[in-house]
Amino acid sequence: MRFSLMARRVLIYLTTIAMVGVVALPWTISPMRLTKLAWLAAMGIAWAGSTALCWKRRRIRTGLLVSPLAVTIPFLLPGRAIDPAELRNDYVRRMGRFEGTTYVWGGESRRGIDCSGLPRRAYRDALLSLVVIPGSMPIPERAPSSRSMDVPAATGGSGRK
Repeated sequence: MRFSLMARRVLIYLTTIAMVGVVALPWTISPMRLTKLAWLAAMGIAWAGSTALCWKRRRIRTGLLVSPLAVTIPFLLPGRAIDPAELRNDYVRRMGRFEGTTYVWGGESRRGIDCSGLPRRAYRDALLSLVVIPGSMPIPERAPSSRSMDVPAATGGSGRK
């Protein structure tokens, strides 16, 4: 591709800003849906800009064009079955790791978490820890709930036996 000098500069600026966004956006305290969409947009812009800027270099161009496929393939491979008891135990253990974390509306990290982010983050981390390949994430028949767990209650009660 051939760009004018001005178009090339604009493309370099946009690609650089997108790359900064790719690095900086995951560090936000509350990963809201808009932040996640902004991160995906920054990834796409950084990839497209890098591809356009390196178009004359055949090896780099081929690597940039093949990289989305290489990243996607592991998600399409079949995976192993997940043991519900192992998932439940890991889920409860991961929820306990957030004890003492401050409340931040929309938060899903140790820097701050809210009431919906806690089970979502613990469940996602438990699923990812039990998976060998990212694409091998079969959805369990039902998500673990606090009513089905044989663990002591967090409020100091005896829990169900």
